[in-house]
Amino acid sequence: MSDYAKFDQLAVTLHPSGILHVALNKPKKLNAVNEAVWRQYGAVFAQAGRDPQVLVIVVSGNGRAFCSGLDLASAQKDITQPPVSETGEELDAGRRAVRFLPFIKDFQNAIKASYIVNKPVIGVAHGVSYGLAIDILANVDIRVAARNTRFSVREIAIGMAADIGSLQQLPRIVGNHSWLREAVYTGREFGADEALAQGFLSHVYDTPETALAEAFKLAEGIAKHSPLALYGVKNSLNYAIEHSLEEGLDQIAVFNSFALETDLKVGVMAALAKKPAKYSKL
Repeated sequence: MSDYAKFDQLAVTLHPSGILHVALNKPKKLNAVNEAVWRQYGAVFAQAGRDPQVLVIVVSGNGRAFCSGLDLASAQKDITQPPVSETGEELDAGRRAVRFLPFIKDFQNAIKASYIVNKPVIGVAHGVSYGLAIDILANVDIRVAARNTRFSVREIAIGMAADIGSLQQLPRIVGNHSWLREAVYTGREFGADEALAQGFLSHVYDTPETALAEAFKLAEGIAKHSPLALYGVKNSLNYAIEHSLEEGLDQIAVFNSFALETDLKVGVMAALAKKPAKYSKL
């Protein structure tokens, strides 16, 4: 389960502490994302979700930027070239849409993989964090950033509405919808301190190195807890966002009716003994 070397479009490292570090690794392109990258991004979360050695996941970007957005050069053929059939004839709009829709859904599901994976995910932003960077960050559990981060929901600047998750997730994260709509409608830059003030971030740190180090420290603190309890917490929080209060209460009641077993006993005994608890992997 722990072979992550196959993800050659990313830099993926599983640390002995149970922290899986997933780094966007196209620094010469400011980590602009092409199809190969986003497909591997989705696949690494799918694997991590099945890997009992992984307790918490940290997402960052190598080089001067977290992510400059979609790699427009590689995406241009999918967007601007007229689609053709197998015989070389240009497709009409309806047929093009039927073929293009599964591509968009695959892209959405790859980026959403961090939201649905059964492990906590921490995103660490720095430098340029445009467009798809916001989609990636909006789908993780906790966001921190370096003070030099420059955010932008950039899609409006290239003539499109963002379609990979930021417009759906940001209203759930940011309480000030007037501010959010201004940022989205204009595509303007905003800094880490502004993002912190609006609730998009948990913490801002002075340097990228400090932000990443603090994210790992946070991840290690989370990883000490019961993997089963963390699984229950993340799933319950996500479920609560999508459902009514009563439905959410029912969901966690059913979960705890079978989950309150070994880990609860281990946790209580450790607390009474004032010692760290030692939990089994999932």
